Amino acid sequence: LWSSVSPEFALPPGEVHVWRAELDVAAKTLAELRGLLSEDERARADRFVRAEDRLRFTAARGLLRRPLGWYLQTPSEKIRFAYGPQGRPELAAETPGVGLRFNLSHSGEIVLIAFARDREVGVDVEALRAPVDEAALARRYFRSEESARLAELPEAERRREFFRLWTRKEALLKAKGLGVRAIEIDPEADPEFVVLPLELEEGYAAALAYRRPEARLGLFRWV
Repeated sequence: LWSSVSPEFALPPGEVHVWRAELDVAAKTLAELRGLLSEDERARADRFVRAEDRLRFTAARGLLRRPLGWYLQTPSEKIRFAYGPQGRPELAAETPGVGLRFNLSHSGEIVLIAFARDREVGVDVEALRAPVDEAALARRYFRSEESARLAELPEAERRREFFRLWTRKEALLKAKGLGVRAIEIDPEADPEFVVLPLELEEGYAAALAYRRPEARLGLFRWV
């Protein structure tokens, strides 16, 4: 499903693109990606205590800037971001092409970045090996019928179903610009947004949400 062939780097209003990449990049590539970051992004990366977190942030932000530069037809390092109430990056007002929307998520070794034009978009990926208490989180954030259904499943199946639901809700919340407090919303019944799963390898769950009308979906893999 994920094409390794680059698109024409045009994003018509009727399309939504999702890029995926591996965060475990070579040292040379990481240095190139760091060179694309702004001073404040590099400073933020350097504040991470764990080297792993520092490298992942650097790789994710650099990988975000690459396709943004292609879509905007501007040098990636010259792109400027502003930040919304949830700390979510968006194009600064002075950046040409402000109608371009994007959202990023990374977990484990995978980063996903969704792009759309003139419509809100959200994406979420979760590594299933992440240590979580599914039952406790479901009771706190899911609807009662969802929690009850999860509790009836065998343990292995329960984890997959939990993350399937969680990623769909999280993608929708990100598209709506809402925080985790609102995760009881039902992606299956939202009249304004399309919510769909993204197919990844075993051990991951992912989902995409975007504002209607339905769009042509392009899935691209960074190689």
